[in-house]
Amino acid sequence: LNFAIGSYKQPQQLMALNYLLSLGGEFDYVINLDGFNELVLPVLRNMPNNVNPFFPRRWDLKVVDTAILGPQIIVLADIFKLKRKKIQQSSIAHCGFLRFFATARLISYCLDKNIDLKITDKRMQLFDLQNRQAKDVRSVLGHGPDFDYTDKENLYEKLAGMWARASKQMHDLCAANNIKYLHFIQPCQYVPDSKQMNEEELKIAFDPKAEQRQIVIDGYPVLRQQAEILRKHGVLVYDLSMGFKDYKQPLYIDTFCHFGQEGSKLL
Repeated sequence: LNFAIGSYKQPQQLMALNYLLSLGGEFDYVINLDGFNELVLPVLRNMPNNVNPFFPRRWDLKVVDTAILGPQIIVLADIFKLKRKKIQQSSIAHCGFLRFFATARLISYCLDKNIDLKITDKRMQLFDLQNRQAKDVRSVLGHGPDFDYTDKENLYEKLAGMWARASKQMHDLCAANNIKYLHFIQPCQYVPDSKQMNEEELKIAFDPKAEQRQIVIDGYPVLRQQAEILRKHGVLVYDLSMGFKDYKQPLYIDTFCHFGQEGSKLL
């Protein structure tokens, strides 16, 4: 059973486990694979918008006043028109005698891609409008308790500390319910010397200027320190950050942290 959700970070896994157990969920094993989001998302997504690092990613956007303002309505209308245009174009190329011509299908495909790019652009505009709307309102509901992000020296200790405490709570919760808890630190291409990458993979999956790169370089050693403490408390936590070290074939599919099906199988 896969309960992972994109952009989850502790304590969301802990909360999800509590919720599932309260619904009557029964588990033999609970496997927690994390580490990257707990370090990167607070710094890249929450910190610039003064959202507490232990709140979900960009929580301010999720609880902003839901009233849709005039400029947002205009952008939403544009997105609707583009989607309708795409459906109309596609129906023309795939109906009647045109469906037998490869050239017609190719033109339809190119037009569809062009509309998709325009829709993506409009969605980014909508996100920017929502972002501005969220920044106009500073509230405890949207931003949580104040957090001192200026203390950069201890920032990763605080983030890793939350990560470890949440894992310990998951372990204790599982133990109380006769469940085996297994915790793994996930691989990431920005962990130094963790993957042999050829030119093809470097082009697709490694950005030397990526903001998350330095966060990983500085933060993963702190995760490992906390993992040692967790082991002393009986938590079965394993570091898989070097798990792809001996594999030369491309595994990562983007410059953030994601690997494809082959990487999942190896994991």
